[in-house]
Amino acid sequence: MYTQILLFILLLLSFISQQTYTQGCSDAGFCTLHSLTPQNNDPFEDNNNRFAVGISNGRADNSITVYSGYVEYGRIINAAIRSDVKLSFISLHGTRTGTSGLADIFLSSAYSFGEINTVTVGLKIPLDDGNTKINGLSLPMNYQSSLGTLDLLVGFGSKIEEIAITVALQQPLLQNRNQFSVDNYPIDSDFRKFTSTNNYKRKGDILLRFSYPISLDSKIILTPSILPIYHFANDSYTTTGGIDKIISGSKGTTVNMNFYLTYSLNSSDRLEISFGSPLYTRTVRPDGLTRSYVLTMEYQMLF
Repeated sequence: MYTQILLFILLLLSFISQQTYTQGCSDAGFCTLHSLTPQNNDPFEDNNNRFAVGISNGRADNSITVYSGYVEYGRIINAAIRSDVKLSFISLHGTRTGTSGLADIFLSSAYSFGEINTVTVGLKIPLDDGNTKINGLSLPMNYQSSLGTLDLLVGFGSKIEEIAITVALQQPLLQNRNQFSVDNYPIDSDFRKFTSTNNYKRKGDILLRFSYPISLDSKIILTPSILPIYHFANDSYTTTGGIDKIISGSKGTTVNMNFYLTYSLNSSDRLEISFGSPLYTRTVRPDGLTRSYVLTMEYQMLF
């Protein structure tokens, strides 16, 4: 029966991923931060350390294929505080060009209180300024290895019976240096299909996640999750004429669904597969985070 359930889920996800596009949350950062995911309550027991490595594949708009990866280390400081550091990298390949590079470092600490409550504070530190160029011309955000912004991350997690609830904020503190303008490219260039982001000013996001773990047996847990993300305001850019212009439609809500399948190899090693795809999207996403799906495989080790 479990095999039939998993097969149905995979077929459903495959159909949805071919029909729709979404904000690629794994790129923005805060919805894949370990302390803000459904798997944040690790059975550390006598193990104070956690190491994880993961790889992802996604499909972006304009026929861009995305491969990304990360390594992550977490440590329990005391009974209430844990800290995590995560390094991510990405490779993007489209019909005309491709880019690869380090993306971001995530530093975060989580404070637990009242048994089921957790507060997380962190930073996303860019390892790229968001202004990669080819032939002297800036590429659109869709081809940048990082948003290039220094972001504040704040989150709160709790539970209502078995339902895990998370609310989190990701707010840019420093903007990137992107200089992409469609006006700099020939009229027949494919890059004119993208949104200009010269002197790009990206607004913040807030997420609300609901997740519910389902034990399929003693070693396998399936966790479906619904993830609305609200982009506070319209982003903006500067035209080649020096005029600041609002990007209409960039404000609004994206609703994603996620599935996590976790398999415990033993008391200290786990494999996890996660899948994300959209139910609803905001109209314009100039930050280049559009994905039709994101599929991730992760190995975790506790020690």
